[in-house]
Amino acid sequence: MNLSDNSILEAGIEGFNKEIQSLQDMRNNLGEEFIQAVKMIAQRKLGSLIGFVAMGKSGIIAEKLEASYSSCEMPSIYVDPARAAHGDLGKLLSCDVIIMISHSGNTTELRPVINFCKKNDKKIIAICGKRDSHLGRNSNIFLDDSVTEEACLAKKAPTSSSTCALVMGDILMIALQKEMGFTAEIFKLYHPGGALGNFQADKTSLAHELMVEPSVVPHYATAQEVSDTIEDGDIGCVIILNDDKTLGGFISNGDMNKLCRKHKMKVPESITASDFMTKTPFTIGPEEQIVTGTSIMADKDITELVVVHPNSKQVLGILRLKTCLKQGVV
Repeated sequence: MNLSDNSILEAGIEGFNKEIQSLQDMRNNLGEEFIQAVKMIAQRKLGSLIGFVAMGKSGIIAEKLEASYSSCEMPSIYVDPARAAHGDLGKLLSCDVIIMISHSGNTTELRPVINFCKKNDKKIIAICGKRDSHLGRNSNIFLDDSVTEEACLAKKAPTSSSTCALVMGDILMIALQKEMGFTAEIFKLYHPGGALGNFQADKTSLAHELMVEPSVVPHYATAQEVSDTIEDGDIGCVIILNDDKTLGGFISNGDMNKLCRKHKMKVPESITASDFMTKTPFTIGPEEQIVTGTSIMADKDITELVVVHPNSKQVLGILRLKTCLKQGVV
């Protein structure tokens, strides 16, 4: 069949309109459960991953979402449910929250993963088109991506439904970015390649352009955990985070050595990071000039500044005197 040019264009526009209508319907159904999903992910344990599990075309969407979340300071992992029953379930032990995607909600391969999550107290967020499905009934939070019909002419191939699943995952990430104070400066930390990776600083450069990724521990970390984190990193210090992931304090390698000398190398296990951290470390905003930072470091006789977002108070990175000197910015 040879369609006219107008018929081809009309078919494309009709497909657009059907998918747009499905997205509008999904948007209009957003409510309390979406809010709960954002809070559940944002409040997961420090260091835990976000799990993504889905089969087939939904699996391709899940892999894309896993990559997007990981690039936005939300470390994630994708697990293929077909492999999960053959050993890959163990990968989900590092996750508090598992996002499962299935339009029907009755995908056979998801059942052992759901059972594993329930036995190991893992929270399930379902992006699903049927609340009364096996996945829908067994999820902690149900995000409805149901569609009236697929845009495909046969009404069978995933078109509107796959678009809605992808967009639901994307808007969940966008809301999380806002909730967690994510910024373009943080994004640059995870994209060092290309133009960003070849950055050359000068005296007009800003702090976020030369900061490095910090090593972080929670305020309740033991002294041994602090020591191990400093050793594993390469900047000689560690940032202490409050429960809400804002700046709590700062511990340098020198602080760690002082503590060890004080206790004659036998530091009690009861001592935590909050007991010996510097509670008000010197900071700099991401949009302040690097020369301002080097001036502060010279004046205070220190070698690092914590780069902190001025509004959210989230830690963005560390500005090191050593790095500034290497770039010739003093």
